[in-house]
Amino acid sequence: LVCILCVFFCVKIAGQNSQHDHHKRSCISEAEYQRVFSRCEANIKKFNVKVNKSTSIPLLEWPLKLAPGFDYPGYYVINNYVDHNPIEGMLLDYNCGSRTYDRDDYDHTGTDIDLDPFEWQMMDEGAVQVIAAASGYILDKDDGQYDQNCSCVGDANYLIIQHDDGSRTLYWHLKQNSVTLKEKGEFISVGEYIGLVGSSGCSSHPHLHFEV
Repeated sequence: LVCILCVFFCVKIAGQNSQHDHHKRSCISEAEYQRVFSRCEANIKKFNVKVNKSTSIPLLEWPLKLAPGFDYPGYYVINNYVDHNPIEGMLLDYNCGSRTYDRDDYDHTGTDIDLDPFEWQMMDEGAVQVIAAASGYILDKDDGQYDQNCSCVGDANYLIIQHDDGSRTLYWHLKQNSVTLKEKGEFISVGEYIGLVGSSGCSSHPHLHFEV
């Protein structure tokens, strides 16, 4: 019995370590940022998107929820936070810890939220939905890209929302053919469905790269 318990805990710990020690890399390259932000600026004019520049900063809701019919007791874990220290070799997450990776090396300015504990199964089942963290207008989106990447290749399925104060939220690595049918320029409400968690674009596993 003791041997069985030892094996169980060793397997459990090994699984937890492998689950969250994914390769650290920028989810969105500098070229990709430039390309999609250029499209955003063009879409503001094309669709006459309202940018009020409100002085009221929107309070963000959690950008994930379980899809109807699923009752996992837990379904996510934070893999990496934003690095708040731009100095090379220095790490600083929101809690003054090091659960992040060097912004100077990777330019990673979002939060990686992994599916957990059965990431690929949960992705295949469509168990976790990505939802709007705040209301706004859809500036840009893409869908149809391969969604089971384990390395940094290809383009991502994504959506970008413009909020009243001029800020934007980015939702990256979405599952193929899951992105909302709402069009660019349309209003989307807080908590409204955006897509499903996937592993499209520069992604080593199913997760949401959420960025403000």
